[in-house]
Amino acid sequence: MERDEYIKIEEVGEKMWWFRALHCNMLNALKHYIPDQKGNLLDDGCGAGGFLKRFQASFASMSAFGIDKEFNIAKIARRRSGAEVVVGTANILPFSDNVFSACVSANVMCHKGADPREYASEAFRCLKPGGILIVNVPAYDWLFSVHDRRVDGVRRYTRTSLARTLEEVGFQIEYATYWNTFLFALMVLRRKVFTSNDGESDLKMMPPLVEAVFNVVMKCECAILSLGMRKGLVFLPFGGSVLVVVKRPK
Repeated sequence: MERDEYIKIEEVGEKMWWFRALHCNMLNALKHYIPDQKGNLLDDGCGAGGFLKRFQASFASMSAFGIDKEFNIAKIARRRSGAEVVVGTANILPFSDNVFSACVSANVMCHKGADPREYASEAFRCLKPGGILIVNVPAYDWLFSVHDRRVDGVRRYTRTSLARTLEEVGFQIEYATYWNTFLFALMVLRRKVFTSNDGESDLKMMPPLVEAVFNVVMKCECAILSLGMRKGLVFLPFGGSVLVVVKRPK
Protein backbone atom coordinates (compact mmCIF):
# COMPACT_ATOMS: atom_id res chain seq x y z
CA MET A 1 0.00 0.00 0.00
CA GLU A 2 1.27 3.49 -0.81
CA ARG A 3 2.57 5.38 2.22
CA ASP A 4 0.08 8.26 1.86
CA GLU A 5 -2.76 5.73 2.09
CA TYR A 6 -1.34 4.49 5.40
CA ILE A 7 -1.23 8.10 6.57
CA LYS A 8 -4.87 8.53 5.60
CA ILE A 9 -5.78 5.42 7.59
CA GLU A 10 -3.98 6.84 10.62
CA GLU A 11 -5.87 10.13 10.24
CA VAL A 12 -9.38 8.70 9.73
CA GLY A 13 -9.16 5.20 11.21
CA GLU A 14 -10.88 6.08 14.48
CA LYS A 15 -13.38 8.59 13.06
CA MET A 16 -14.56 7.57 9.60
CA TRP A 17 -17.93 5.79 9.53
CA TRP A 18 -16.61 2.78 7.59
CA PHE A 19 -13.82 2.00 10.05
CA ARG A 20 -16.18 2.48 12.98
CA ALA A 21 -18.55 -0.08 11.47
CA LEU A 22 -15.75 -2.54 10.63
CA HIS A 23 -14.35 -2.38 14.15
CA CYS A 24 -17.82 -2.74 15.64
CA ASN A 25 -18.48 -5.89 13.60
CA MET A 26 -15.14 -7.46 14.52
CA LEU A 27 -15.48 -6.62 18.21
CA ASN A 28 -19.00 -8.06 18.29
CA ALA A 29 -17.72 -11.25 16.70
CA LEU A 30 -14.93 -11.53 19.27
CA LYS A 31 -17.35 -10.97 22.16
CA HIS A 32 -19.58 -13.74 20.86
CA TYR A 33 -16.98 -16.32 19.84
CA ILE A 34 -14.42 -15.63 22.62
CA PRO A 35 -16.84 -15.26 25.55
CA ASP A 36 -14.22 -15.92 28.25
CA GLN A 37 -12.02 -13.14 26.81
CA LYS A 38 -8.81 -15.03 27.53
CA GLY A 39 -5.65 -15.68 25.54
CA ASN A 40 -3.78 -13.81 22.83
CA LEU A 41 -5.12 -11.97 19.79
CA LEU A 42 -3.23 -11.24 16.58
CA ASP A 43 -4.19 -8.39 14.28
CA ASP A 44 -2.80 -9.87 11.08
CA GLY A 45 -1.97 -6.83 8.93
CA CYS A 46 -2.68 -4.26 11.62
CA GLY A 47 -1.82 -1.13 9.63
CA ALA A 48 -1.69 1.97 11.81
CA GLY A 49 -3.17 0.16 14.82
CA GLY A 50 -6.68 1.60 14.98
CA PHE A 51 -8.35 -1.74 15.70
CA LEU A 52 -5.67 -2.80 18.19
CA LYS A 53 -6.38 0.36 20.18
CA ARG A 54 -10.11 -0.33 20.29
CA PHE A 55 -9.55 -4.00 21.07
CA GLN A 56 -7.37 -3.24 24.07
CA ALA A 57 -10.01 -0.88 25.43
CA SER A 58 -12.68 -3.63 25.20
CA PHE A 59 -10.67 -6.78 26.00
CA ALA A 60 -8.36 -5.80 28.84
CA SER A 61 -7.90 -9.42 29.93
CA MET A 62 -6.45 -10.50 26.57
CA SER A 63 -3.00 -9.78 25.19
CA ALA A 64 -2.83 -8.05 21.80
CA PHE A 65 -0.23 -8.49 19.08
CA GLY A 66 0.03 -7.00 15.61
CA ILE A 67 2.03 -7.50 12.45
CA ASP A 68 2.57 -5.26 9.44
CA LYS A 69 5.07 -5.39 6.61
CA GLU A 70 5.96 -1.67 6.84
CA PHE A 71 8.50 -0.78 9.56
CA ASN A 72 7.33 2.81 10.04
CA ILE A 73 3.66 1.82 10.10
CA ALA A 74 4.39 -0.86 12.70
CA LYS A 75 6.02 1.86 14.85
CA ILE A 76 2.88 3.98 14.54
CA ALA A 77 0.67 1.02 15.46
CA ARG A 78 2.83 0.25 18.48
CA ARG A 79 2.69 3.86 19.65
CA ARG A 80 -1.06 4.22 19.15
CA SER A 81 -2.15 0.94 20.69
CA GLY A 82 0.54 -0.03 23.18
CA ALA A 83 0.40 -3.55 21.75
CA GLU A 84 3.38 -5.65 20.71
CA VAL A 85 3.69 -5.05 16.95
CA VAL A 86 6.28 -6.77 14.77
CA VAL A 87 7.38 -6.33 11.19
CA GLY A 88 6.75 -9.23 8.86
CA THR A 89 4.58 -10.76 6.18
CA ALA A 90 1.31 -12.53 6.81
CA ASN A 91 2.29 -15.19 4.27
CA ILE A 92 5.00 -16.40 6.68
CA LEU A 93 4.01 -15.38 10.21
CA PRO A 94 6.94 -15.03 12.66
CA PHE A 95 5.06 -16.81 15.46
CA SER A 96 5.05 -20.31 16.89
CA ASP A 97 2.29 -22.84 16.34
CA ASN A 98 -0.86 -22.79 18.49
CA VAL A 99 -0.27 -19.46 20.25
CA PHE A 100 -3.35 -17.33 19.52
CA SER A 101 -6.93 -17.69 20.69
CA ALA A 102 -8.10 -15.30 18.00
CA CYS A 103 -6.86 -13.61 14.87
CA VAL A 104 -8.41 -10.77 12.89
CA SER A 105 -7.64 -9.92 9.29
CA ALA A 106 -9.11 -6.70 7.92
CA ASN A 107 -8.77 -6.23 4.15
CA VAL A 108 -5.47 -8.06 3.78
CA MET A 109 -6.37 -11.17 1.77
CA CYS A 110 -7.29 -8.84 -1.08
CA HIS A 111 -3.79 -7.28 -1.30
CA LYS A 112 -1.35 -8.01 -4.09
CA GLY A 113 1.26 -9.07 -1.54
CA ALA A 114 -0.98 -11.69 0.06
CA ASP A 115 -1.25 -15.24 -1.20
CA PRO A 116 -4.75 -16.20 0.01
CA ARG A 117 -4.02 -19.88 0.63
CA GLU A 118 -0.66 -19.28 2.32
CA TYR A 119 -2.22 -16.49 4.36
CA ALA A 120 -5.04 -18.72 5.58
CA SER A 121 -2.68 -21.65 6.23
CA GLU A 122 -0.41 -19.50 8.40
CA ALA A 123 -3.35 -18.20 10.41
CA PHE A 124 -4.51 -21.80 10.89
CA ARG A 125 -1.05 -22.84 12.09
CA CYS A 126 -0.73 -20.06 14.64
CA LEU A 127 -4.22 -20.43 16.11
CA LYS A 128 -4.84 -22.79 19.00
CA PRO A 129 -7.30 -25.63 18.36
CA GLY A 130 -10.69 -24.03 18.87
CA GLY A 131 -9.29 -20.58 18.05
CA ILE A 132 -11.16 -18.25 15.70
CA LEU A 133 -10.19 -16.20 12.69
CA ILE A 134 -12.24 -13.18 11.61
CA VAL A 135 -11.67 -12.11 8.01
CA ASN A 136 -13.01 -9.01 6.28
CA VAL A 137 -12.52 -8.42 2.55
CA PRO A 138 -14.10 -6.24 -0.16
CA ALA A 139 -16.96 -7.81 -2.10
CA TYR A 140 -17.55 -8.48 -5.81
CA ASP A 141 -15.00 -8.32 -8.61
CA TRP A 142 -17.30 -6.05 -10.61
CA LEU A 143 -16.87 -3.35 -7.93
CA PHE A 144 -13.11 -3.15 -8.50
CA SER A 145 -12.18 0.53 -8.87
CA VAL A 146 -9.43 3.13 -8.51
CA HIS A 147 -9.83 2.82 -4.74
CA ASP A 148 -8.66 -0.82 -4.89
CA ARG A 149 -5.62 0.12 -6.94
CA ARG A 150 -4.65 2.90 -4.52
CA VAL A 151 -4.69 0.51 -1.56
CA ASP A 152 -2.91 -2.29 -3.47
CA GLY A 153 -6.02 -4.42 -3.82
CA VAL A 154 -5.97 -7.00 -6.60
CA ARG A 155 -8.97 -9.20 -5.75
CA ARG A 156 -12.44 -8.98 -4.29
CA TYR A 157 -14.54 -11.85 -2.96
CA THR A 158 -18.00 -13.26 -2.64
CA ARG A 159 -19.16 -14.86 0.57
CA THR A 160 -18.88 -18.27 -1.09
CA SER A 161 -15.39 -17.77 -2.53
CA LEU A 162 -13.95 -16.51 0.77
CA ALA A 163 -15.55 -19.34 2.76
CA ARG A 164 -14.20 -21.89 0.26
CA THR A 165 -10.64 -20.54 0.53
CA LEU A 166 -10.73 -20.81 4.31
CA GLU A 167 -12.35 -24.24 4.34
CA GLU A 168 -9.68 -25.60 1.98
CA VAL A 169 -6.98 -25.16 4.64
CA GLY A 170 -9.08 -26.80 7.36
CA PHE A 171 -11.16 -24.05 8.93
CA GLN A 172 -14.76 -24.62 10.01
CA ILE A 173 -17.23 -21.89 9.04
CA GLU A 174 -19.00 -20.34 12.03
CA TYR A 175 -20.60 -17.30 10.45
CA ALA A 176 -20.47 -15.62 7.05
CA THR A 177 -22.24 -12.51 5.80
CA TYR A 178 -22.03 -9.46 3.64
CA TRP A 179 -22.18 -6.04 5.27
CA ASN A 180 -22.27 -2.35 4.28
CA THR A 181 -25.63 -3.33 2.85
CA PHE A 182 -27.78 -0.35 3.84
CA LEU A 183 -25.41 2.05 2.03
CA PHE A 184 -24.56 -0.34 -0.80
CA ALA A 185 -26.44 1.58 -3.51
CA LEU A 186 -24.48 4.74 -2.67
CA MET A 187 -21.24 2.77 -2.85
CA VAL A 188 -22.09 1.44 -6.30
CA LEU A 189 -22.91 4.94 -7.52
CA ARG A 190 -19.65 6.27 -6.09
CA ARG A 191 -17.50 3.53 -7.60
CA LYS A 192 -19.24 3.00 -10.95
CA VAL A 193 -21.14 6.16 -11.87
CA PHE A 194 -19.68 9.19 -10.11
CA THR A 195 -16.12 7.96 -10.38
CA SER A 196 -13.21 10.05 -9.19
CA ASN A 197 -10.89 11.53 -11.80
CA ASP A 198 -8.17 12.47 -9.32
CA GLY A 199 -7.05 8.90 -8.66
CA GLU A 200 -7.71 9.19 -4.93
CA SER A 201 -8.96 6.39 -2.71
CA ASP A 202 -12.12 6.63 -0.61
CA LEU A 203 -10.09 6.95 2.60
CA LYS A 204 -11.30 10.38 3.63
CA MET A 205 -13.82 11.88 5.97
CA MET A 206 -17.22 12.93 4.68
CA PRO A 207 -18.85 16.23 5.76
CA PRO A 208 -19.79 16.05 9.48
CA LEU A 209 -23.54 15.70 8.86
CA VAL A 210 -23.01 12.87 6.36
CA GLU A 211 -20.61 11.11 8.75
CA ALA A 212 -23.21 11.39 11.52
CA VAL A 213 -25.99 9.95 9.36
CA PHE A 214 -23.80 7.13 8.05
CA ASN A 215 -22.72 6.27 11.59
CA VAL A 216 -26.34 5.93 12.71
CA VAL A 217 -27.17 3.76 9.70
CA MET A 218 -24.20 1.49 10.31
CA LYS A 219 -24.96 1.15 14.02
CA CYS A 220 -28.33 -0.27 13.03
CA GLU A 221 -26.66 -2.66 10.59
CA CYS A 222 -24.09 -3.73 13.20
CA ALA A 223 -26.92 -4.55 15.60
CA ILE A 224 -28.51 -6.83 12.99
CA LEU A 225 -25.20 -8.57 12.33
CA SER A 226 -24.64 -9.05 16.05
CA LEU A 227 -28.03 -10.73 16.29
CA GLY A 228 -27.09 -12.90 13.32
CA MET A 229 -23.93 -14.05 15.11
CA ARG A 230 -25.92 -15.07 18.18
CA LYS A 231 -28.49 -16.94 16.10
CA GLY A 232 -25.98 -18.39 13.61
CA LEU A 233 -27.86 -16.91 10.68
CA VAL A 234 -26.89 -14.80 7.67
CA PHE A 235 -29.06 -11.71 7.63
CA LEU A 236 -27.48 -9.62 4.90
CA PRO A 237 -27.38 -11.27 1.45
CA PHE A 238 -25.31 -8.57 -0.30
CA GLY A 239 -23.08 -5.63 0.53
CA GLY A 240 -19.79 -3.89 -0.09
CA SER A 241 -17.75 -6.18 2.18
CA VAL A 242 -17.67 -9.82 3.28
CA LEU A 243 -17.17 -10.81 6.92
CA VAL A 244 -16.45 -14.44 7.79
CA VAL A 245 -15.79 -16.03 11.17
CA VAL A 246 -14.06 -19.43 11.09
CA LYS A 247 -12.73 -21.79 13.73
CA ARG A 248 -9.75 -24.10 13.83
CA PRO A 249 -11.29 -27.45 14.83
CA LYS A 250 -10.25 -28.91 18.18
